[in-house]
Amino acid sequence: MDRRIWKWMERGLVLLLPLVFLIAGCSPSQQEMAAKDKLERARSFYLKAKASPDVQAYAPAALDDAGKTLQAAEQTKDYRMMEHLSYLAEKKSQIAMILAEGNRAEREREALSREAIELQLQLREHQIGLAREEAEARTREAEQARQAAAAEAVRAERSRREAEEARIIALAEAEKADKSRLMALLEVERAEKAKREAEQARAIARAEAALAEGAKREAAERAKETDRARKETEAMARETERARKEAEAMARETERARKEAEAMAREAEQASLLAVAETEKAEQSRLLAMAEAAKAEQARVEMDQLSRELSDLKAKQTERGIVLTMGDVLFDSGKADLSSVAIRNVDKLADFLQQHPARNLLIEGHTDSVGSDEYNLALSEKRANAVRDQLVAKGIAAERITPMGYGKKYPMAGNDTPAGRQQNRRVEVVILNEGVTPETQFRQ
Repeated sequence: MDRRIWKWMERGLVLLLPLVFLIAGCSPSQQEMAAKDKLERARSFYLKAKASPDVQAYAPAALDDAGKTLQAAEQTKDYRMMEHLSYLAEKKSQIAMILAEGNRAEREREALSREAIELQLQLREHQIGLAREEAEARTREAEQARQAAAAEAVRAERSRREAEEARIIALAEAEKADKSRLMALLEVERAEKAKREAEQARAIARAEAALAEGAKREAAERAKETDRARKETEAMARETERARKEAEAMARETERARKEAEAMAREAEQASLLAVAETEKAEQSRLLAMAEAAKAEQARVEMDQLSRELSDLKAKQTERGIVLTMGDVLFDSGKADLSSVAIRNVDKLADFLQQHPARNLLIEGHTDSVGSDEYNLALSEKRANAVRDQLVAKGIAAERITPMGYGKKYPMAGNDTPAGRQQNRRVEVVILNEGVTPETQFRQ
């Protein structure tokens, strides 16, 4: 295996040596010097164009374009691109100077044309003034002749009118001739301007053609170099591909063996993890069952303790909590005042609540059906409040106690016998389980 790898390395070195010599023969220092020479030449042309007032005034856009190209040539790190951009910047600077010269000449011709037109207008005004003076002189002569000879007045007047008409016609003809001459001058100026624009376009086209030809030659040279490098690269690539395929075959065999080993390792790892997970799950289930059993036992012990503590009050365990029932014998008939026996029972309840501060109370007052509904409801509320007030007097916080009055709504026995009515006249004290709010235990 080591011999084959060494043999491939020797082949690779043999193929790489010609490429190294080819790269070494490119003389990057000479290319760099040539690119920088062209850059310096382009910079010289640009500074010359920039220093020209005519270029600043008549070709600013072309000068700005040349400056941007020169800046790109200065910033690039590719010497071939630097040489190409420097060439473009030089030509664009030359074009800017040519455009400036043409635009300046055009501006001068336009100024001369305007001066010629102004001179023509001044000449026409002078001629009109002379004609006006001549007409005025003739008018004066006619007036003098009229004064000298009244007989000649009619003829002189006619002559004057004829002279005036002739003068007006002459002025009109002169103005018409001036307009025709000015139109001709404008047409000549337009033709000259079109000629200059065509010449300028031809100059730009020649410059662009020169740029295109230079770029074409440069592209051809690059294409030749690229093709030569491509052929050498393809030869190396073929040899490299052959070596790569052999290496890939070996790699595939190694990968297959590695995957088989990894698959076996994963299966073993999964089996181990599954066993650990099952063990942990069983342990969690066992701990949870023990916690539930302990919780249930604690609740049972607590309920037994509460029942023993309240055994004197005849308490009983219900779904709502521990319920104590105080019959009407603890109250005077038709009143809400607690009897001495009731006070002793309430005091025992207060002692219990002080020992169990997490327990809250729901006190419910009930009556029989004798009397109106309003009376029975008010009496049941008063009796529930009486029990609450006694507990508060013994130091139990009022917010732990919720009194309610239901009247005759929830009887324990029938109201058709004295014994049944006596059972219905009662106060029930519900000792709520821990965490239970009174509102959830209200009778519906």
